[in-house]
Amino acid sequence: MEDSIHIAEHARRTINHAIHSEKLSEIGQFLTPVSIAKFMASLFLENVENARILDAGAGGGILLASLVKSLCFRSFKPKTIEIVAVENDKHVLQYLNNTIDSCRFECEQNEIGFRATVLNEDFISASLLQLDDGLFAPQKKRFTHAILNPPYKKINSNSKTRKLLSTAGMETTNLYAAFVWLAIKLLEPHGEIVAITPRSFCNGPYFLNFRKDILDLTSLTCSSFSF
Repeated sequence: MEDSIHIAEHARRTINHAIHSEKLSEIGQFLTPVSIAKFMASLFLENVENARILDAGAGGGILLASLVKSLCFRSFKPKTIEIVAVENDKHVLQYLNNTIDSCRFECEQNEIGFRATVLNEDFISASLLQLDDGLFAPQKKRFTHAILNPPYKKINSNSKTRKLLSTAGMETTNLYAAFVWLAIKLLEPHGEIVAITPRSFCNGPYFLNFRKDILDLTSLTCSSFSF
């Protein structure tokens, strides 16, 4: 089977070609190039026996593929890798599933148990509505890794998304902050998140609660990437 990263990169190029760049910009979606995906995967430091990975807004799966390959080639390999990929665009699910199949094959070749779940849902709605008794409930397993390139788009003040976030005490004006915020809340203790954010990702009064939670729940390491 073809290398998982090559399959995911082919999916990215195909999706970019099929969907006009203006449409991608309109929905705040900027698919991750393979070089950046590999760099992001390299930033995870902890070794775990059982890796459980979240990718919110998974697209064609390039981030998942890069992280799975990175884990497979570590000297301390996990015994199992489980993926939860959330993607609300049904048109890219075929490419995402192809990438996940190649990740499964890669894990089998390295004698690592593999399991994957693809959720064709809106990440914010799914996680907020099910925090108490659904997929992300406290009694459910949390994530050891979260890797994401969240959408960069303002949240309309009158939208359902904004109201759901406000009800949960999560006041923010941009989707990227909401994605990162929720992903952090879904991590295990000592879990790791690597995310693409703008440099001013938590500046200003609108991000006050976001900043407080980040400082309470995480320690930060900032990295830059040069083309």
